[in-house]
Amino acid sequence: MVKTWHSAPGGTYICPSCGAVYEVTLQRFSARDKDYACCECCDNVMAEWNDTEVPSFKLVEAPKMQGED
Repeated sequence: MVKTWHSAPGGTYICPSCGAVYEVTLQRFSARDKDYACCECCDNVMAEWNDTEVPSFKLVEAPKMQGED
């Protein structure tokens, strides 16, 4: 397992495809990581990286379905 050097808040991300709201945390690793993250609600690719700084996404608000109030 790769050691995490530190983590920091990365703000909020809103999926442009469905409107789901995510809390983002940025983690810095000692080795480069190549991967991507998809929206839990619509499977849209939210981010791709090939870096030592890697985002993680925590769903905080799912999009409202049509007809919901």
